[in-house]
Amino acid sequence: MNRKVVVGFSGGVTSAEAAYLALLEYPREEVVLLWHDTKDEDEDTLRFLRETAEYLQMPIVERSDGRSVEELELDEGALANNRMAFCSRILKAEQFDNYRKELFRSGVTELIKIVGFTGGEWKRIQRQTMIARRDDFTIRFILKEKGLTKQQCADNWIARGIKLPRM
Repeated sequence: MNRKVVVGFSGGVTSAEAAYLALLEYPREEVVLLWHDTKDEDEDTLRFLRETAEYLQMPIVERSDGRSVEELELDEGALANNRMAFCSRILKAEQFDNYRKELFRSGVTELIKIVGFTGGEWKRIQRQTMIARRDDFTIRFILKEKGLTKQQCADNWIARGIKLPRM
């Protein structure tokens, strides 16, 4: 079996905690911290991203569109909002999908996606579950499984000596 465990690594405390937990459950060589650069991240979020990856002793794998949110809005001729979320779709979801296809072409036979959603994000969880079923990969909401809140994730990173991002 050639398995990859891809953690959506956004630079927030919940994705960092999901990465930490994934490394406790899966062999290190199977785990990938996947980040999508939207070109609009706060510099302190990028610092937290780097420091948590260093703490975990894992490289960050980047797959990005190359455009910023503003560039994408210009190209699409519209401002993104919660009813027209083309930025999340193009800058994140499509980038994961491209990476997923890349992994399968390279011989990966099993893909597990770890997402740092907590229990209160049921609509996002339902949507991601449907996408995983459609695209034939396993998805885990490891924080929800363990009953962790965003605050507990933040407290864990403070206890590990990592300053939280200001955002």
